[in-house]
Amino acid sequence: MNDEAKQDVPAGLVRNLTTRWELNAPDIGDVNTNTQTPKTTHRSRGVKPRKTIPQLHNNFFKEILCPTNGEMEVAGFTVTEEREEGPKQTSNIMTVQVLTTDDSHIHFILKSINSSPEAKVLKFKELFKKEALMYRTIIPSLITMHPDHPLTMFCRSYHTSHDLIVLDDLASHGYRKGDQKAGLDAAHCKLVFAELGRFHAATYVLKNSDSADISSALNEANREIQFTEERRSIYDEHFAQLAKSTLDIICKSPETSRYAKRIEDILKNKYQHLLTFLKPREPFSTLTHGELWTNNMMFSYSKDEPVSVKFLDFQTCRYGSPALDINYFLYTSTTALVRGRHMDEFLRTYHRSLVRTLRQSGLNSTMNLTDLRREVNSMSMYGFLAAHLNLRNMFYDPDVRDDADNLFSKRITEIVMDLGEQGLLKLCEIASSETIGLASEKEKAPSE
Repeated sequence: MNDEAKQDVPAGLVRNLTTRWELNAPDIGDVNTNTQTPKTTHRSRGVKPRKTIPQLHNNFFKEILCPTNGEMEVAGFTVTEEREEGPKQTSNIMTVQVLTTDDSHIHFILKSINSSPEAKVLKFKELFKKEALMYRTIIPSLITMHPDHPLTMFCRSYHTSHDLIVLDDLASHGYRKGDQKAGLDAAHCKLVFAELGRFHAATYVLKNSDSADISSALNEANREIQFTEERRSIYDEHFAQLAKSTLDIICKSPETSRYAKRIEDILKNKYQHLLTFLKPREPFSTLTHGELWTNNMMFSYSKDEPVSVKFLDFQTCRYGSPALDINYFLYTSTTALVRGRHMDEFLRTYHRSLVRTLRQSGLNSTMNLTDLRREVNSMSMYGFLAAHLNLRNMFYDPDVRDDADNLFSKRITEIVMDLGEQGLLKLCEIASSETIGLASEKEKAPSE
């Protein structure tokens, strides 16, 4: 790298390479001990691979960049952030900046399997494998099937393997997460519902593919990993602790104490309720995201207004009713005020997007807006269960951790009041086999 290029190397790059990483002696020139910078050399600066991620070396980044960026040489790279997620998070996250010899800075997110003691019990390997499958096979297939109307809700993937996923660093392009503490406002939610409608329609079209490879990949992606009859005993103690905590909050609140008995009855059998809600409702079902909430999406902005959204973290995809994603998002990522004022607008936005995407693929929706409302309402209790099981952990993000207990109490109380006042605080019966289908052949009359 010439002297002119060296001047633009970001502060800390070389120091990180020489202090955080062990240098490859054969690949690097002498180091100036006064400035911690290498002397000019025609040889590449490299680092020895880490034991945990042996792929991390200059040639690896060159190989994954060349298909999209053309021939280039990697001068070096640095880990600008590295953190291990909590014990119940599937992946460890690294943010990496790569410097090329033409002075380009390219940013990646690297995800590797969390190897905590809980990993085997919580099926982290299987969940990681599912996300890798999504980025390697399912998402590229979805994008290929819609060349004239590109699906833009996915983050670019550069590499997938059984133990490593390399993604574009959206933050380097100006994307950021929504307000987890306050919940998402109507503008953010409308973007989410527009893209969610497209995603569900696209995966529905894909499930009718004639390709044996795609069918095999979809069968694997559709497979339920977390909640099965065989795994019921694993969750007993944890679910009991969560139920006690939630019931204490409901009983102490004057606004929700009248619903305490109903909540207690629901939580006593919540694992069975989860199995019931997660059971596919043919011919309605499609591939769903599984954990669609504020931290699993990022937004880009123009003049402080959200203009696009990317969905992240596809390790818990499952085959089921689209209402699973709708209710999960509504009750983990929005407030009662936003739902009360904009629910109908959200469902209309979702339905228009669903219908439009199906039509682009030669199908007509057989699910009208009334059918959609009925499906969402019938599974609204799933939204409560998702919030009850996950919100407390969600609020342990470093930005809101200090106020996690208060945030959880406020949000879960809101949800119980919201569902109770709507008359939805009951376990709605799962629809019979006559449930409405998602789409039909184009010859049939459209139903909107």
